Formats: sequence, structure tokens, C-alpha cells
Amino acid sequence: MEVYWLVHEMRWEKDNPLWKFVKANKGPVLYCQETMEAANVRQKSRLQSLADQLSKTIIDHGGTWIDFSTTDEMIGWIKSHSIHRLITSIAHLPKHKRDQKRLRSILPVNTAWQESERQLLLPIDRIQTKQQGTYHVFTPFYRNFRAVLDREREGCYRGSFQGQADWDQFLSDRIHRYHETRDLIGKKGTSQMSQYLRFGEVSPCRLVEDVWKQAMSEGAESWIRQLIWREFYYRIYEEKPQAMTENWNGKPVVWEENEEGFARWKAGETGVPVVDAAMRQLAATGKMPNRARMIAASFLIKDLHVDWRKGESYFLDQLVDADPYLNNGGWQWVASTGCDAQPYFRIFNPWTQGKRFDPDAEWIKEWVEELRDIPAKEVHKPWGNRGYKYISPICDHAEEARRAKNYYQSQERK
Repeated sequence: MEVYWLVHEMRWEKDNPLWKFVKANKGPVLYCQETMEAANVRQKSRLQSLADQLSKTIIDHGGTWIDFSTTDEMIGWIKSHSIHRLITSIAHLPKHKRDQKRLRSILPVNTAWQESERQLLLPIDRIQTKQQGTYHVFTPFYRNFRAVLDREREGCYRGSFQGQADWDQFLSDRIHRYHETRDLIGKKGTSQMSQYLRFGEVSPCRLVEDVWKQAMSEGAESWIRQLIWREFYYRIYEEKPQAMTENWNGKPVVWEENEEGFARWKAGETGVPVVDAAMRQLAATGKMPNRARMIAASFLIKDLHVDWRKGESYFLDQLVDADPYLNNGGWQWVASTGCDAQPYFRIFNPWTQGKRFDPDAEWIKEWVEELRDIPAKEVHKPWGNRGYKYISPICDHAEEARRAKNYYQSQERK
């Protein structure tokens, strides 16, 4: 019997390996939600919906779908059947790697194992330094990756997905201004594809192919650059998986036990409008603009001096697009503990950031209803809203930023 183990490719595309397998009626398609490493309740619900849709499509095309609740249950089923070929995708995320290792260990030695890339644009070890090592700085990685991508780009499989309308609109209306609009909080300036990439509803190859069909522009190139950040983070955690729970750069940081500050940050009650709006939107929807993520993360780390791991864990528990590697990489980038981190001077001023990227405070007022009648110029002043019914800021950013800078600077000298 042949089986197809479906992991991180929740899509139906004509002529791709899954399509061919089902059409040839070679055997069952095996699916286990546990292996997909859904990070939170929102993602588990989304995965269940995707599995329901895809299983129906496979059955409608004459295939067989077997759904397992746990990895142990799936391995037990495989042990009880004679499998001569198993087709699947290359493992990248931690749970998938562990499950794949367990599965291979129980298969007979004569069982054919066939795997291919389903999550990334290029093989994870394709881009290396001249010394055949891993790039630890994004810019040279990007330049090398981009040159290879130009030479080795190939056609890819195509199929519809739930975000198709949003993607088409992005291509027709916004991609060429992406470099100008992607940081404007509350404006629809991004592609919003991260949630569809997370579980493979659409492949990055398909998205890049669509972009290449457009006239290339600064905006289009900026979008591709952001997608390559995804490849970069997958590569560095492939090399150093222990950095998922440790400072990637190995430098010690002394954090403060600021439980009250952490609780108020999570609740969106810091008294800093842009941070509060970000955290309230996250709690209500599971979404947060990328610029807002950086601002909120910086505030927790550099203003409240809370361990980045606490914020990273909270985001992972809330975001609909939460990806373990991308989430961790983003938090360590802000914390100046990552491999590509700038030193101590990476500190976001939430007041100037809010004014710059939400100048009319439209997004802030959408999520912080107490501020809806306050003029934008007052919202963006550190102490401008003291005469209004809104909580005072939990800390003085200028003072806490100085503390953080001095601390990180002293660590650099050691």
C-alpha cells in the first residue's frame, strides 16, 4: 500500500503530487492535526475547517481520507498496515520533525520514503555562505537568495484558496505602493497572506509567480524581500533550534519581574495608545499589523524590561498567523538577542511611531474607544491626554529607553 502523509499543504492544486496521488487511487491520504503544530485555539479551529474542506474535495475526487487525532494514533495505524511507499513533505517545524523521525523509525527498511518541499521557496540549505555555512545577517542572505531565485524560478501548481480575492486585489491595487504603505497601521497596505501561508493554504512559490507576472517595481521587490525573511528565519532555526527558548546570540540579559506591567500590556491598559490599540485588537481578533507588533514588543522589552519569551509566548497563543519560527525571530530581533539584531539602540518610541504610522489616530480610536473624542494631536502626545478620561502612561518612555540603552550598551562592552 502507498500512503500520502499530508503536512503543511492544505491545498488542492491540479497536477501537484497530492492531486496525482488521489487521481491514481494509490491509497489513503493521512492527516493528523497534532503534527501541524497549531499554536492556539484560533489556529486549531482554522485547521479543522481546512481539513473538513480538503477531505471533502479528496473524497469527491475518488480518494480516501483518514483523520487521526494524535501522532500515536497515526503511528499505530501505520504499524498495523503493510506500507511500501510513503509520500510526504520535508519537515521544518519542531513537531513535524519529531513526528517524522518517529514515523521513519517504525517503517520497514524497504519502505520507500518520498518527500519534497511544500513550505519554502528554495531548499532550506540552498543558500549558504562561501564557507558553506548559514548566513546570520539578513541582507547578504537576501541578496544571494534573490539571485538564485531569479535563476532557478520554475512554474508551480495552482489552485484556489480562501484568500484569493484579497490576493488578487493586492496585486491589482496595492503591490506597487507596498514599500510606502506596508507600515501604515490600520490601512490595507499589505498582502495579508501570512495566515494562508501558515498551514500551506497557498504556497509561497505560487505567490511569487503571481508577482513576477506584474511589472516589477520597488513595491513588488519590497514584498518579495519580506517573504524572504520567512525563509531566513526557517534557515537559522534549522541550524540552531535551541534558540527557540534561548537568546540566539548567547548574550545574557537580566530581565525584571514586572508582573503588573506584563498584565497591563496584555490587557491593553498601558496608557500608551498605540500599544493599547495593538493589544486590544490582538485579543479581539487574533490579528495585529506588523508595525504594531514591533511597537508593542519593543514597549514590553525596552520600556517594561520584561523577558521577550513572555511576549513571544503570548503572541503565539493569540495570533491567527502564529508561526513558531517567525514569531520567535521577530521577538528576538526587537529584543536585540537574535542573530541579525542591531545592538542596544534598537528601541521604538511608541509615541512617535504612533504619530508617524497612524497620524490621524483612526486605527487607535477604533480599538481604544476611550480616545474616540480626543483630537489626534493630543492622542500622540506623551502627556497630552492627561486632561481626558484615559489612564496615564504606565511609564515614562524617555526614562525607560535611557535605562535600556545604558544596560545594553554596558553588555556590549563586556
